[in-house]
Amino acid sequence: MPPGQPAPPNAGQRVDNPVGAWRWGWALRAARAKGRCARRDIARAVHCSKKEMDEVEATLEDRGEILVESQAAKSGPPAKVWVVQS
Repeated sequence: MPPGQPAPPNAGQRVDNPVGAWRWGWALRAARAKGRCARRDIARAVHCSKKEMDEVEATLEDRGEILVESQAAKSGPPAKVWVVQS
């Protein structure tokens, strides 16, 4: 935000997006089908970008639907694994 300009009314707050809410449902449905699966597999099934996937993951984790674990990889960064809570 440039200095001197007021912040938008919802700055710093997560806002539920009803348009993108279907992605949360699809992602959760795909995760429940396996119980424990890689975030990468969910992203492929739901067809969404990394940014959208980050938002979906944060929302589902905040709601207590999933637990996100890191799994060591042979090379590169650790893989994220979703474990369904309910």
